[in-house]
Amino acid sequence: MISRSKIFTIFAVLVLCLVWSMQNMKKKAHELARSSAVVAQAVPPNTLVFPASNKNGREVITRLQDKQTQKAPSNKPDPQWQDNFEKILVIQSGSKLRDLEVKKLHSFVWSVGGQNLNVESVLVSFKNEKNESTKFNALVDSQNGKIIQTWNQPVKDPGNPRENFGVKLDPRYNNE
Repeated sequence: MISRSKIFTIFAVLVLCLVWSMQNMKKKAHELARSSAVVAQAVPPNTLVFPASNKNGREVITRLQDKQTQKAPSNKPDPQWQDNFEKILVIQSGSKLRDLEVKKLHSFVWSVGGQNLNVESVLVSFKNEKNESTKFNALVDSQNGKIIQTWNQPVKDPGNPRENFGVKLDPRYNNE
């Protein structure tokens, strides 16, 4: 017959194993929730995220209206993509740019229009000579650093929007 001390020892070991496995599952669930929140911030709106099933281990993202394709990406990631991207932004921003920061959020394969592209999701922060700052998100081609899509752009609403309006409107479309 089994003594009480042996039964108690077996019961204690089982309880400890149960507690350990519950803690482990809780930690994994927290890590999964945190990683999915990061991915949610890194993709444009109305985008689906699929688990990594390709050779380079990148998750696949696609717009709601597009179907995911199984083709190999048509571009190859280049370590110089971020330098190229920053050069493009500096040229487009002109002399008023004081500070530029590009933070890489995630790497994906973007499946759109029947093609797959390796892309980087980034957060871009600008600061101008007046110390005004702005941020936006972008998907950037991993090979050449060109912007594919942007979102979360701020809307600047000045007190008098027509003041300093520099674009001449075509009179054919003027309702006056």
